Amino acid sequence: MTKQGSLYVGRLGVYERGEQNILFAIRELKNSNQMPTTSSNMVGHSNGGDISMFLRSSTPTSCNEFVTLDNFEFRF
Repeated sequence: MTKQGSLYVGRLGVYERGEQNILFAIRELKNSNQMPTTSSNMVGHSNGGDISMFLRSSTPTSCNEFVTLDNFEFRF
C-alpha cells in the first residue's frame, strides 16, 4: 500500500475522492447558507486526517484551521 518516502503510493485515489467529497459538502453547505462564510475548521482522524492534509496542500483556503489525529505526517 505505501512506500517509504512516497506518501501517495497506493493512496492517491482515496485522497482525491475524499477531497472531492469534502469540497462538494462545503459547496452544498455554503449554497444552503448553513456554513459560516467567515471561518471554518476541518478535523480528521487517521485516513480522514490524511485527506484533510491533502485538501490543505491542494486547496489551502478551503478552511481556516486544520486539526488531525493519528495520520501520516505531511510536510508543507
